[in-house]
Amino acid sequence: MLVNMNTKKLILEKILYCEEWLKKLMNQNKMEKVIVGMEPTGHYWLNLAHFLKEQNIKFVVVNPIGSRSLKFQLVILDQILS
Repeated sequence: MLVNMNTKKLILEKILYCEEWLKKLMNQNKMEKVIVGMEPTGHYWLNLAHFLKEQNIKFVVVNPIGSRSLKFQLVILDQILS
């Protein structure tokens, strides 16, 4: 698959934004380590996964069906506890 330079630049910008966002969250929550979870939607997650691996940041790939089910369970639990 050929990717033009503008697309590569945009991908890099988005990945660097994610990195800054992740560092900000880690600082706010006084965390030294983090594991990133992502749904493997098409091929779009691969660039981020490669970047995370290069940065020695652990990540897991989550089944979209399972994560959707978990989201609904959390919403229901939140409603019950509220």
